[in-house]
Amino acid sequence: MDVRSYIARSLIDGFEGPSGYSQRFGLHHVNFSDSSKSRTPRKSAYFFTSIIEKNGFLTKGAKRLLPPNTVNLPSKVRAFTFPSEVPSKAKVVWEKFSSQPKFERDLFYHGTFRDDFLWGVSSSAYQIEGAWDADGKGPSIWDNFTHTPGSNVKDNATGDIACDSYHQLDADLNMLRALKVKAYRFSISWSRIFPTGRNSSINSHGVDYYNRLINGLVASNIFPMVTLFHWDLPQALQDIGGWENPALIDLFDSYADFCFQTFGDRVKFWMTFNEPMYLAWLGYGSGEFPPGVKDPGWAPYRIAHAVIKAHARVYHTYDEKYRQEQKGVISLSLSTHWAEPKSPGVPRDVEAADRMLQFSLGWFAHPIFRNGDYPDTMKWKVGNRSELQHLATSRLPSFTEEEKRFIRATADVFCLNTYYSRIVQHKTPRLNPPSYEDDQEMAEEEDPSWPSTAMNRAAPWGTRRLLNWIKEEYGDIPIYITENGVGLTNPNTEDTDRIFYHKTYINEALKGV
Repeated sequence: MDVRSYIARSLIDGFEGPSGYSQRFGLHHVNFSDSSKSRTPRKSAYFFTSIIEKNGFLTKGAKRLLPPNTVNLPSKVRAFTFPSEVPSKAKVVWEKFSSQPKFERDLFYHGTFRDDFLWGVSSSAYQIEGAWDADGKGPSIWDNFTHTPGSNVKDNATGDIACDSYHQLDADLNMLRALKVKAYRFSISWSRIFPTGRNSSINSHGVDYYNRLINGLVASNIFPMVTLFHWDLPQALQDIGGWENPALIDLFDSYADFCFQTFGDRVKFWMTFNEPMYLAWLGYGSGEFPPGVKDPGWAPYRIAHAVIKAHARVYHTYDEKYRQEQKGVISLSLSTHWAEPKSPGVPRDVEAADRMLQFSLGWFAHPIFRNGDYPDTMKWKVGNRSELQHLATSRLPSFTEEEKRFIRATADVFCLNTYYSRIVQHKTPRLNPPSYEDDQEMAEEEDPSWPSTAMNRAAPWGTRRLLNWIKEEYGDIPIYITENGVGLTNPNTEDTDRIFYHKTYINEALKGV
C-alpha cells in the first residue's frame, strides 16, 4: 500500500470539545493554570523524534543515511468509477486477516518507510489558538457554544485562551523544530480571516498570523498541511442557517479561493474538511457539538450532502485556477474506526462490518473516490427503512447525474484520521424514531482486553486492516494518515502509554506498506 505520512495528534495538549481540557493528546504538556501556558516535551515527544530520525524501526545496530528532506507529491490518480458491491469486494480483507492467530497479528515488524515519508504532528485552530476575539477576529460557533450555559462542556471550559498559540507562535515553531518533524498539519480559523464569513470583511491581522506561521514553517523546512474547515464555522454564517443554507457552498468557495490565492504559493497540501462525518453526526444528529441540532434521522444526511457539494466546488476552483501554477494537492480528511466482524464466518456479521465502514468512510469517500454517488448499501438501507417508516422519499438525499460527474474524482490523495476499532455484528434495530445510527443495522462493542485510553480502547492491528480495506475499495491511491494519537487523562510528562500507542500504531502502518 502507498502510505505516505503519519501525522501524530497532537503537537500540544488543547481544548478537546465536550471533555474540555481533561483529555491530553499532546506530545507536549501544556500548563493551563500558568498564564504563559508553558509547554514541556513529554517522553513521547523524544520517542517520536527517534522514530523520525530512523524513519521507522531499524534493527539493533543498523544505521540510517539521512535522505534529502523533499516532499514528492503524487500526480492525480483515478480510482474506480463504478459503485461498490454489497458487501464490497474489500471483504477479502476479513478473509485475509480475521483468522490470524494473536501472536502473528501482534508481531512487531522491523523496517523503514519510504525515504520521502512525511512525519508530522497536528493541531486545529479552536483547540490551540485562543485569542477568540483578538485583533478583529469574529466569533465562531464554538465560541458561541462554549459561552452558552448548558453546553455540557466539562468544567465549563472554553477555547477563549486555550494554549494561546495566537500569541505564542515562536514557542510552537521551536517545538516543531525540536521534534524534527517534516510536516505540520493545522487549520485556518475562517472567522479569524473573514470575521463575518464573507470576503467583504477581511481581517489583515488574522491573515498576518497565518502568513507568519507558514513562513516560519517553510523557513524551518517543515511542510505545511492546511485544513480549511475544522468545524469552527463563523457564527455570522450559522445565523443564516449554516450548512443547511445552500448559500454556504458559494461562501465556502470564496473563503477557500482567498486562502489559495493568499497562501498557496507556499502551501502545497490542502484539506477542505476535517472529519465531515462528525460535523454531520455530532453537530446535527446527537447535538453534542455546535450547532447542537438533535435531528438524528434527517439532518446528518442533509448536511453531509451539502458538505460533499461544497468540497467538490472548492476542488474544482483549485484545479482550474491554481493547480497549474501552485502544483499542490487537495483532498479532505475522512475518519472511521476499523470494523471487525464478531463472527468472521457469519456472512451477516461481515456485511454489518462492511456496512459500518460504508456508513462512516464510504458516506464521503464513495462519492469522491468512486462514482460520485453514495454506497449502494447506504442507499438501500436508508431507502428501505424510509419506506417502512411510510415516508414518501428516502431520508438520504440523491445527487443528479450532473452532480455525480462534478463530485467524482475530486481528491488527489486519501487523507485518513483513525484511532480505534470496533467488534461489529448484525442487528435489527427499532424503526422509529428514524436515526442514522439505527440505519446501519449493526451493534458495536470493544474487547475489554484491549488497553483503555481516555476515549476508547486501543487496537493497533485494526489500522493495517483498514489501510488494506481502503486499497481494495478505492484503488491503489496514496494514503496520508493525517491524524492518529491517544488521549490520556493523566497529564504527566512520563507518558509510557502514549509511547506504546504510537509505537504499535505506526508499526501497523509500516506492516501495511
